[in-house]
Amino acid sequence: GCGSSEGSCGNGRDGAVGTSVVRAVTAPREESGLLTLAEPLLRTLAGRAAPEPYTMPCREAVQGHPYDTRLVPVSLRGERAVPLHYNGPAMLRGIAASDALAVVPPDGARAGQELELVDLPWASAGIDACFV
Repeated sequence: GCGSSEGSCGNGRDGAVGTSVVRAVTAPREESGLLTLAEPLLRTLAGRAAPEPYTMPCREAVQGHPYDTRLVPVSLRGERAVPLHYNGPAMLRGIAASDALAVVPPDGARAGQELELVDLPWASAGIDACFV
């Protein structure tokens, strides 16, 4: 499913997220593929500019993966990104309730650490957007 001849996405190959280069991303394969492959391809084909990357401090510590970068669903509250508790690899309800995904390095993030955020289509499209 991830394009690797080894049958595993956690092979250490580089892939782009926004303007950051990260190792294999541990998130549900469907949304990590949509955000890191499909969205940039479709945006480029449509002639739209890439969104400016931005960071926000994390309200609480986030555990890292032993060797991969994680995309963790967050809710934006004031000037802080609040990690949602439903953030495992098969937890689609965390994605559905989130405003963005925080890019968490392999060693994790401490409370107050600035993390790059990747906006989700329903969060950046505005209140009138419908994806049903």
